[in-house]
Amino acid sequence: MQQHYRADIDGLRAIAVLGVMAFHIDASLLVGGYTGVDVFFVISGFVITQLIVRELGSGTFSLLNFYERRVRRILPALLLVMLATAIWGALVFLPSEMQSLSMSQLSIFALVANFHAWRTAGYFGESAVSQPLLHTWSLAVEEQFYLVFPLVLVAATRKFRRYRTSLLVAAGLLSLLVFWWAALTRPNAAYYLAPFRGWEFMAGALLVFARRGMRYQRAVLEALAVLGAGLVAFAFAANLATAVELPLRILCAVTGTALLIGVGSPDNAPTLVTRLLANRMLVALGLISYPLYLWHWPLIVGWHYNMPGRMTLPGGTAIVVLSIALASATYWLIEKPIRSRTLLASRGRLFAGTGTLCAALAAFSVWALGEYGIVRPVSAAVRAKLLQNEAQSAEWAYPASCRSSQASVPLPDGAVQYCTLGKDAEEKVLFWGDSLVEQLYPVVQRAVELGWFGRRQVVFAIASGCQPIPGLERPNYRCAAFNAAVLERARQPDIKAVVVGGAWSFDPRFQWLSGDTEKPRHTSPATPQLFLDAIADRLRGMIVALRSDERRVGLLAPFPTYAVSIPKYMQRQLQNDQPLGVLETRQTIRQKHTPWNALVNTLKTERAIEVFDPAEPICTDGPCTYQRAGVTHYRDANHLTPQGSMLLLNMIRNIAQWSDPANG
Repeated sequence: MQQHYRADIDGLRAIAVLGVMAFHIDASLLVGGYTGVDVFFVISGFVITQLIVRELGSGTFSLLNFYERRVRRILPALLLVMLATAIWGALVFLPSEMQSLSMSQLSIFALVANFHAWRTAGYFGESAVSQPLLHTWSLAVEEQFYLVFPLVLVAATRKFRRYRTSLLVAAGLLSLLVFWWAALTRPNAAYYLAPFRGWEFMAGALLVFARRGMRYQRAVLEALAVLGAGLVAFAFAANLATAVELPLRILCAVTGTALLIGVGSPDNAPTLVTRLLANRMLVALGLISYPLYLWHWPLIVGWHYNMPGRMTLPGGTAIVVLSIALASATYWLIEKPIRSRTLLASRGRLFAGTGTLCAALAAFSVWALGEYGIVRPVSAAVRAKLLQNEAQSAEWAYPASCRSSQASVPLPDGAVQYCTLGKDAEEKVLFWGDSLVEQLYPVVQRAVELGWFGRRQVVFAIASGCQPIPGLERPNYRCAAFNAAVLERARQPDIKAVVVGGAWSFDPRFQWLSGDTEKPRHTSPATPQLFLDAIADRLRGMIVALRSDERRVGLLAPFPTYAVSIPKYMQRQLQNDQPLGVLETRQTIRQKHTPWNALVNTLKTERAIEVFDPAEPICTDGPCTYQRAGVTHYRDANHLTPQGSMLLLNMIRNIAQWSDPANG
């Protein structure tokens, strides 16, 4: 089997990496851009299978040669990026961040970066933007494929050649079925773990054996190419408000990529799409796609580390330009010379050079796990304060066993895990919301200990990431099921008061209301307001349902939150001997939530609900308090530490008094 250079495949690589970069820079630019990784997986399956089959046919295949080529392709550029990231982390990271980076480095060397991401990052979790090597999970999946697949293919060719294609088809279908099940029940595992991704590599591999079957008339080939491009575009750009968003996007990306590779076979006349993919600009980007993928994510993490908040247009542009520059230098000065054997020509020099650098980085990572992790010298007093803030930011008092729903742990069959404070009683007060209500647990616990709730038991119903709006849903969560179950519980006669709160900000690009015939989308300036109006209607209906039994309903106003992680901001200021400035005031907090505050004031008048404002005790004198004596009150940009939650003790006392039926 003769192997021809496929310029269109380099063009596909360019499309894949650009999709991933757009999604990482700002998910609203290309909501499914992350499926560019799936395009890479299909390409890898095709290219690697083609290489192995060709060498098996000529009798020149060698596992040692195969793995040497993989090392030349993957390791030099990866080690460069890891080295640069380690130096940057040592200079600026908090201790826990440096330890996290060290664990990421060690997981890469162990070829289990995807398992590390599965255990630590969550499914597109917010913590992702603080892990500069998180994107190497996809390399681990490919490496695991490289370790296993050549052995399977060699064995199938030599022992079961007659059934080789059937075995690959069966393996691919089984992996696809398991992936679809896992994507709906365990999306985090489905996204990161290789067994659920095997079918994507198989899709590419089977193209090698199906090439003769892809010879059609020109019109059919053109139609198939357009279909393939359309499926990839759909996976990248379509707004999908459905529980099957993840598997549907990936299936479209894989199918579209397989069609484009099959149609682009040298056995066929080139289609218009094939020629477009083979244009010089895309091919040039495709050639550097691997180092471009490696460099872009650490640069994005660095931006968010130093410039918190949403990525700006100048920032995104700068990252794209710098990523391309670094990738080009890496490709032409390191990757290409090593792959062509201009550098490290012999196998011994290759293994000695890369092995030495691997050992040095691994040793540094092991050392950093037990060290402070900051190269820049600081005074003993600053060091002690930084470590104290680190300890404070790591604290979280809510029992893990009481969490009902997270992206990585979907709500099982509508079940809700409740947490209670105080002895069982005939009268109960329910706190219902997301992680912003969850942070109240330690201060409410203190109030219960002080006897402020009397004989009433306090019940918490928490689903992280789920605002308490009936029917409100988001991809890969089960918020609607959770809120429906809690609403039913809240209407039971033993619940005498309900306190509802959460992150009162909504985004129609990533959320929708179940039961809508037309889901609002971010397609015009009016849409967000229409979405808020629809949410307001759901909230009114919920309040009416709760108030129908003379139950008291309280609403928590927006919590003071920040554009920057408070511990990280304080670390930078302390390290640079700079004062701690004013980040938010009560006025700016109100301005950020103007539409919501207007709605709350209307509901307060219409529905006789009580509103409790966390900004009052936190922003008493105008500026909002986020620290005291250099010790943080926040564990990140949004959530109070257990100690910080005590700022709200008086507010909780007011809630306790209001919830007592004896107070009229």
